[in-house]
Amino acid sequence: MRRDILYGQIKIDEKYKSILNLKDIQRLKDISLSAVPSVYLPIKKMSDRFEHSLGVAHLAKISCENEKLKDYADAMIVASIFHDVGSSPFSHLSEIFQKEIFGKNHEEYAHFILKECDDELKKLGLDYREIGDLIEGKGIGVILNGGDSMDLDNLDNSLRYGRYAGVIRELPYSPEYLAKHLSLILNNLENSPETIKQIEKYNYARKKVYVESVYSDANWSKAGMLIRAINFAYLNGELSENYFRFTDTEAINFLSTKCNNTTKELMKKLNNDEGYKKVAEISTKDPSEKLRKLCDDWKQRIKSADEIGEKFKIPRQEVCIVAARSQAVKNEKQPYYLARVFVNPNLKINEKEIISDIF
Repeated sequence: MRRDILYGQIKIDEKYKSILNLKDIQRLKDISLSAVPSVYLPIKKMSDRFEHSLGVAHLAKISCENEKLKDYADAMIVASIFHDVGSSPFSHLSEIFQKEIFGKNHEEYAHFILKECDDELKKLGLDYREIGDLIEGKGIGVILNGGDSMDLDNLDNSLRYGRYAGVIRELPYSPEYLAKHLSLILNNLENSPETIKQIEKYNYARKKVYVESVYSDANWSKAGMLIRAINFAYLNGELSENYFRFTDTEAINFLSTKCNNTTKELMKKLNNDEGYKKVAEISTKDPSEKLRKLCDDWKQRIKSADEIGEKFKIPRQEVCIVAARSQAVKNEKQPYYLARVFVNPNLKINEKEIISDIF
């Protein structure tokens, strides 16, 4: 039995113990659930991806009590345990470089690690390719990774993140209830009043987490600085495959002590809690082509930040742009586009010029 912040007690079957003890799974204890490690955030404490994976496995067990899914229980539970195993340090912040170097996102990259763990999987009568496909959302894996739809990953992630970030104090929806009915919900076969209410509460909670925490200035300022630091390491050829298997702590140490001076300078600021200040922001549901590109392409954000540095004659590492299409509500019909510019707090920049030139 394991105490859990969302579910009280979680019981993980003894037969999965050898899987949980694998070094690649244990590594998830030092991969923060938030892309920006909590050491750089005001909250100072965030869940990790090991705890989150156990929560998703708990929900997978509930989902597989469905008669049509019972035969897939072992595979779904193990896929849930492994679903974040391909995550880089700082998860989504490093994932863009993982994709650039290897051509694979963290779910696709998990196949490499799963293959190394195949002997343990075979003891459970499972194959690494089967588990990899489930993690990618193929077949019944859609209940684990549903893309733009509700899935087990986000049922746990949204609420767990919100509880640790302090933006959700009471549980507004029941992940266990939605997990139990998820396969029916995804096939539009479950629309009872209680289910509709639970889905509405889930969407409300997810939006609250994104708006009040994920998209906060405190989070985005540090995220922008971290991406800049990692990008300079990438440009200098310093990101080997080993980097993507580091823990957050190992990656912080590597970027702070082993990389080029510009990366070290940015990491020193982060380690001293010297975050950049916001100097410009735009949020709209009717984006210009420039803003659309900023939200869709991380390279465009780097390029635009460099252009700001050049225009205002400031070092490029002292400017960063963070942008996104809103993910606050899954499958939102008209998402809003959000972008912010952050700079070294000692600099003075005209916001109107940035908005006209960049957005």
